[in-house]
Amino acid sequence: MMIGDRPREHNRPICVQQGVAQCPPRQMMWTVPGGGSVTTRFALDDAEDTRVTGSFEVRGGCSPVVEWTITAQGRTIAGARTRVRLVDEQFLGEARLLPGDRAVTLAARRTDRGSCEAVLVWNAAGTTTD
Repeated sequence: MMIGDRPREHNRPICVQQGVAQCPPRQMMWTVPGGGSVTTRFALDDAEDTRVTGSFEVRGGCSPVVEWTITAQGRTIAGARTRVRLVDEQFLGEARLLPGDRAVTLAARRTDRGSCEAVLVWNAAGTTTD
């Protein structure tokens, strides 16, 4: 369940290659206008999950910069300032969940002065158990 700004989601169909099923990672995308912000709260489906996964990138034509954080129960577990570059993908790394965490919130805001729309992309979005 999601509350707040709903991202566009790309869940690509399962692919079969040489008899092995493969599913490309899930992508979520938020449009962030100049001077704007987005906030989305995600309920966690599995109470056993221990880590938030994926990476973030920003797309846009006027060199947008987006500052984002992921919180759980009010604790910041990941965050960065991400700008448009050929390679400026911010990986979540050790975005750890604690027992009892039932939701995570993504908050993002534009920190540049551009007027174009930026797209914040969460690649391979999800949670996992180590």
